[in-house]
Amino acid sequence: MTDHENDLYRQYVAAMTSANRLPGVTAFLTELQQANYPVALASASTNAAAEIERLGLTAVFDKIVPAASLAASKPAPDVYLAAADLLHLAPSSCVAFEDTVTGVQAATAAGCITIGINANPLEPVAAMLPGTHALSLATVRRVLAPQVVLAERP
Repeated sequence: MTDHENDLYRQYVAAMTSANRLPGVTAFLTELQQANYPVALASASTNAAAEIERLGLTAVFDKIVPAASLAASKPAPDVYLAAADLLHLAPSSCVAFEDTVTGVQAATAAGCITIGINANPLEPVAAMLPGTHALSLATVRRVLAPQVVLAERP
């Protein structure tokens, strides 16, 4: 049944285009690129690279964690530890954007600064945003200012 479900999902991914990007994501990723922040995709999905390609975002992500290389999936911290390693950063210098409880648990366990993106509260996070439409570099900097100064690329 799981194989069938994954086959159906791969068909869905194959039909994706940049029009399927969530509201606010394109502008936010553009801001990150312009500010020279490194970006990694920390997904435990084996379809993540295909999704990024179909959405036209391959050039945005400096690194994509290969899901098959993970010993354990979320809520284990493996995916976030791998992403931080790919970026050559300490997890405590990384900001994770998560929309699920298990994702928040994984990012927190890795030591990342976590921002929840969900209409419902997620705990524990440094800040909550109601949806991707609220993403902006100014918002992220504002909510994180009391806790951390993010390191830009040299």
